[in-house]
Amino acid sequence: MQAVSASPILPPAAGLDRLQHAIVHAAHLLPEQEPIPVFIHHNTLHAFEELRFSDAVVKGSEVFGCEPFLSEARYRSEYARGRIRDVDLDAVLREELGTSCNHPVALGCTRLQLWHTLLHAPKHEGTAAEFHWFMAETDALERFRPEVSAADRAHLIAETQHWTLRDLRGGTASSPVTSELLELLSHGNVEQWRDREWEAFSLQSLWRICFAGRKQIELEAQVPAIPVCHRDLLLAVAGVDTDRVVHDLLVRFSRHTWIKGWRTGHSLSERRGFWRAFPHCTHNRWGLLQVGGVGLPRNYEAFASPG
Repeated sequence: MQAVSASPILPPAAGLDRLQHAIVHAAHLLPEQEPIPVFIHHNTLHAFEELRFSDAVVKGSEVFGCEPFLSEARYRSEYARGRIRDVDLDAVLREELGTSCNHPVALGCTRLQLWHTLLHAPKHEGTAAEFHWFMAETDALERFRPEVSAADRAHLIAETQHWTLRDLRGGTASSPVTSELLELLSHGNVEQWRDREWEAFSLQSLWRICFAGRKQIELEAQVPAIPVCHRDLLLAVAGVDTDRVVHDLLVRFSRHTWIKGWRTGHSLSERRGFWRAFPHCTHNRWGLLQVGGVGLPRNYEAFASPG
């Protein structure tokens, strides 16, 4: 195992210079406006103003670790109530796909039609065990979903039947998925299959072919994020997000010291330093901060004393 080298111990002056540089660099990403409790027009992403809006919110999410857009469920809800229309989806897809929107991806299906279908069909999520149970205990591979039109259903069954009798039945097992489909054909007389049997076989064929193709795609390896602070390590090891405990208190404290300093010309944090000013605020009559339940170390109280 390769040994991990420890960070070099810097002289006090070099350490302070490094800290000052980090603070100045981080300040470029933060809004100049102090935390405010009411709405006001202010661009909190001013550090990304040179980017397009859609690119800026994505970049901001990478830097600040937040969600740049609404959830998929929220967008589907807005589509269901008519806030998002089919013409809107079509315009966005055509812009996104460009000249490839009319390229065929399967028999009788263009890339644009495929994307339309993916957007209209809700994506179900679950564990592997839930997924296997759903496939085994429901008729997902036997009957089309209720929203599938009769025309689309008849078209897929007819094309599957034609492909099976013309190409598949007389061919050889050239791949594992072909072997699986030929095994399904061996049960009963294909010539006597009714619509229900052909419907189930069409869905089984579509599922197995898509699943086999999916396994051939090499997914990009997910590199675990490197912890950059103590909070990241605690979250990874104990599942406790200390930001949730600290940030609300810290934002209110920062806002309070900023406003008081703006009114008087000298903030408490300037006179005492930010670290020493915090416990002092918990002992005065302002009643702004309550930290008794946060679990601060007992020796932290020593910072409230002068000196």
